[in-house]
Amino acid sequence: MSDVFDHLRGNLTAADLMAEGFAAEALALAEQTFPVLEAIPVEDATALARPPALPHVPLARKRPKGADGEGLAASFVALSWGAVVLRRGRKGRR
Repeated sequence: MSDVFDHLRGNLTAADLMAEGFAAEALALAEQTFPVLEAIPVEDATALARPPALPHVPLARKRPKGADGEGLAASFVALSWGAVVLRRGRKGRR
């Protein structure tokens, strides 16, 4: 489905700067209320590409769910180091 803001983004590269802003949301709401553009179905009736043959696709390995000790330890070290850096920074300002 295409809307007015997608049309603007396609024609104006500067419109990407407003992609997550209030203007984009306002345009989307206005488009829902008063549709201007019609959706054009895009279909390739004579596709030349074929899906690849994948005879031996490996299955994803299941990882155990739960807390990973190494990840928790690394997070604790990073958090501790951040606290040390913040303290040193605050002492330098005084």
